[in-house]
Amino acid sequence: MDKIQGKESNNYQAFELTEKGLKLRQRAIAEGFNVHFTRGEIGEGRPQEGEEVHFLEGLINPVLDVPIKESMAEHVNHIMTIIIDNTKLEKDVLMTEIGIYAKLVDNETGEEIIGEILYGYTFTNTYDYIPVSEIHFIHREISFNTVLSRDGTFKIVFDKSRVYVTRE
Repeated sequence: MDKIQGKESNNYQAFELTEKGLKLRQRAIAEGFNVHFTRGEIGEGRPQEGEEVHFLEGLINPVLDVPIKESMAEHVNHIMTIIIDNTKLEKDVLMTEIGIYAKLVDNETGEEIIGEILYGYTFTNTYDYIPVSEIHFIHREISFNTVLSRDGTFKIVFDKSRVYVTRE
């Protein structure tokens, strides 16, 4: 089961890959492409009763893009950490949803195979209150734990703005 970990995050549902995220991961494994995790995003939406989150293509009510701080592989697990701070907020946020975005790139040519998609999603039925920075500064790191591959080994490569996952 995929998990979300971090301060005040114990009310969130299990981190779930979207349908497009699952297909992107499967294609990366099958064809040896790179998964580029591009960004995180927080929002104030929630799925409606009976809504299947794995079919989402974006957050329900997006509020702010957040950077991916680090990404690392441990055996078959992949852990990504995002940074949430309030320095760019113009209004208070009642954070109820978090998404991770990714794209698929050919590691030999650099060609984009699949453009940016919502890779995974989680939400809570409560909320995390994030005030504007005029009140006080918030810096929160939240980590997501997901299984990349049961068969292969993935290598994580950083460039200053993006995270790349490649299969060895």
